[in-house]
Amino acid sequence: MAGRRNYGMTLVEVLVALAILGLLSLLGYRALDSTLRVRDRVAVEAGRWRELSFFFDRLRDDLDQPSMRGGRAASGEPRPLWTGNDASLEIAALGHDENPVRRVQYRWNAGAVELLLWPVFDAAPATLPEVHKVVGATRSLRFRYLSRSRAWVDVWPPRVTDTEAPLAIRVDLVLADGTRVGRIFALP
Repeated sequence: MAGRRNYGMTLVEVLVALAILGLLSLLGYRALDSTLRVRDRVAVEAGRWRELSFFFDRLRDDLDQPSMRGGRAASGEPRPLWTGNDASLEIAALGHDENPVRRVQYRWNAGAVELLLWPVFDAAPATLPEVHKVVGATRSLRFRYLSRSRAWVDVWPPRVTDTEAPLAIRVDLVLADGTRVGRIFALP
């Protein structure tokens, strides 16, 4: 029996093989977990920038197509084409679909940027706009208006009798995480 060899594995060899397999499995799991977390963060970030892009593109479209008249207020008084303060901008713009002219407003409300669309241009007193959230998770939204004297003002029109448009509109947006995004739109 001296010539017979045993070709099996010892217990030590099996334990070493299991330890190596366990270590490789752990490293693979950690790499996969890290990759999935990065993917989720990138998806959230991409969604946030998609919202911002939509907001700024929509605002640009409305600013590029102003109406020739401002419409009428609920009281019957004529309205200016552009009205705004530091947290809100309302404009009369050329529309799409069945509304050739529309009144739109952009405002900050409860941590989100909202777009308000009125169903008719010259609205009756009880007419309510549709409200759409276009950017969520924001700290603030600020509008500034470049007057004909080349000064930035917080309210438009600066005087009640002004009927002309500002030269430019500056939009400053602070996101919930503190990121600041700003744009300046030159007006036609």
